[in-house]
Amino acid sequence: MRLIWGVAIALVAGVTPDVLAAPKPSQSPQLQYTVTCKKTYTVVPNDVCYKIADAFGITTSQLKKWNPSINPDCTNLYIGQSLCLSPPVTNSATMPSGSKSIPSKPAKTTNVPMPTDSANTCSTNDDCPGVYCCNLFTNQCVLDPKGNICDIQPTTRVTSKTMSNGKPTVTHVTSKVPRPSTTPAPSYPTGLTVAVESQQDFCLFLPRSPGNKDDHGGKVDPDAIADSEKNAVAFCTRPNVNAPGSGLLPRGFIKSAKFQQNTAAGFVQVTGKIDRSKYSLSSQDGGGQYDNHGAGSPPHSACKGYPYYVSLIEPDINGFCIRCCQSYKDCNAGRSAYGCHRVVPPL
Repeated sequence: MRLIWGVAIALVAGVTPDVLAAPKPSQSPQLQYTVTCKKTYTVVPNDVCYKIADAFGITTSQLKKWNPSINPDCTNLYIGQSLCLSPPVTNSATMPSGSKSIPSKPAKTTNVPMPTDSANTCSTNDDCPGVYCCNLFTNQCVLDPKGNICDIQPTTRVTSKTMSNGKPTVTHVTSKVPRPSTTPAPSYPTGLTVAVESQQDFCLFLPRSPGNKDDHGGKVDPDAIADSEKNAVAFCTRPNVNAPGSGLLPRGFIKSAKFQQNTAAGFVQVTGKIDRSKYSLSSQDGGGQYDNHGAGSPPHSACKGYPYYVSLIEPDINGFCIRCCQSYKDCNAGRSAYGCHRVVPPL
């Protein structure tokens, strides 16, 4: 059962046909896209554009040019976001129709641990550029977003005084401090990772083939969205370094979109209208929900930079929505039967 879509939607601005170029829905095999950069940087708390640019010896204009999802005021960076520090290159790989696997070997990229024009050795934080600090265990300039490496001394000296033959004796004991451990960065699976960065730059999950035909005997599946909840893959409005192995949404599939964010709660969302015919979705398809709650639908799916996400595609009313959240309660995964207007309401 559906309620009338009552959200005012803004037309997607700046999305041109060449950005959304993709195989026609009836074509097979499909192409998967991966954006690679020779140098990348992962956003940490309190990062701003000019500090990142200064730290890596580039200009803020270059940073924004190579990362078009950054808005003019650089207010939409999020923790865990991957940024290109060099001109991005788009690579494509063919995924045969009906294949259950997603290309898992994108072109090699290098995550830059240091600006290339700066020395990597240090003895104090003053020896390190920009947002870097000195790891006193290795005397290397590093990023320390968790605050558990830098300013920690590798040794400690304990002084004790004792009496021997009526005279005081001073003893110095130096012991090693265990090297602090670092928390590994979360892994983001190829073809199963979406990103929500702006009104023009976001991703959605869809069936692996138009109309879910490859899993429905070559015919349009009237319940394509619900039937694909366990094997859907990611598609984006444009190639995105934060969504490895994703496909491109068909030209004209996104009719309108509205991007919103709640910085206090820590979530972002996009709601809008689709043209179901561009992906051979049935007008009788009441839709379904993708999320990473529990085992995940599809399993192992994720939204880059956020621990939770929820997304609905509703072909019968040509609607879609996606929200990526820092808090479980903000991603209303238990309300799928209510549709986008309840799961991802406008702010």
